[in-house]
Amino acid sequence: MIAGAVRQAGRSMSDKKWKSAEELLDAEGKKIRLCKGCEFLLQRDNKDYCLDSPCYEKKERAWTVQYLSQATLLCGTPVLEEGKEDYNGHTRFDWGNEGRLYAEDGR
Repeated sequence: MIAGAVRQAGRSMSDKKWKSAEELLDAEGKKIRLCKGCEFLLQRDNKDYCLDSPCYEKKERAWTVQYLSQATLLCGTPVLEEGKEDYNGHTRFDWGNEGRLYAEDGR
């Protein structure tokens, strides 16, 4: 019963892409609290769960933005700003068969 409630209310930390001690910034540039030592981190049956879903989702978004920003710097193609529709000369990220990230121009 308790295990089911934890799985329903929490997010499995085994799916997260960031490190527990990794510092992430939200869209406004404010630090998001670390997972390491967080009061909402719960361990059940040797698995970690986050019981603060909005925080988990904020970290997912922050990590993705950070990752894509780094990829953009590496390929040298600017990212299209949110809400814009002109993709000429901007990056459209897509995964190739090998699981690598490619820019639209193949770099």
